Amino acid sequence: MLKLESVTKEFGELTAVDSVNLEVPQGQMLGIIGRSGAGKSTLLRMINRLADATSGKITFQENGSALDVNALKLSLIHISEPTRRTPIAFAV
Repeated sequence: MLKLESVTKEFGELTAVDSVNLEVPQGQMLGIIGRSGAGKSTLLRMINRLADATSGKITFQENGSALDVNALKLSLIHISEPTRRTPIAFAV
């Protein structure tokens, strides 16, 4: 399961992702859709551990135990829109 608790990412005065709370059960697919500049790519980068959240917590669990970062990267699928290379979906 993927769980986000009050995840926020700020770049100086700009808040790109604002206090996101989300739970995605193992095996479920999720699409993230929004306008340009809405924070989709930033959110996915934080989930994939390519960027750190300013605040909040992102956790992954499999069968009740936390996954390490290397196992996590093997368990995620990240799909990008092919012409614009904008991340739009992932699966746990």
